[in-house]
Amino acid sequence: MPALRFWCRVAVTFASDAWTEEHRQVPGRPQLPPDTRISCDAPARI
Repeated sequence: MPALRFWCRVAVTFASDAWTEEHRQVPGRPQLPPDTRISCDAPARI
């Protein structure tokens, strides 16, 4: 899980507490553990 820890640190650095972590099944691969997705809300820059 080193990649997950890295991306969580990136999310905290850039989005503070405006990020979420979600676990999703891998399509067509039920034998695999769920993927973890990180998303954040950030204001658009113009």
